[in-house]
Amino acid sequence: MHRQRMPLSIGVGRDLEQVAKLGRGTFTPLEIGMERTLLAVEPHADRWRVSLLGEPVETHDHKIMAIETATTLARSRHHATGERTGVCVHVRPHNLVLIGMHG
Repeated sequence: MHRQRMPLSIGVGRDLEQVAKLGRGTFTPLEIGMERTLLAVEPHADRWRVSLLGEPVETHDHKIMAIETATTLARSRHHATGERTGVCVHVRPHNLVLIGMHG
């Protein structure tokens, strides 16, 4: 059986392509689009920090709680401003994984 692949440069496929690029650690702000604001979840000391535009917002003991906070903040920001937002998680040094997008 032969499967045909859709090009990744349209619609949702483009977003999936960005996730793949982020997972490989090749993230640059231009690849994701300057109009998307990312909340980052990153290790800080022995805790997890949520930051927005490089500024710390909250710190949690557990990664899952930090991800939940970042997702809630991204969703709220999108609903309040209409601005495209997303959540990325640092999984290793210099490797980001985009785990959620709003807008």
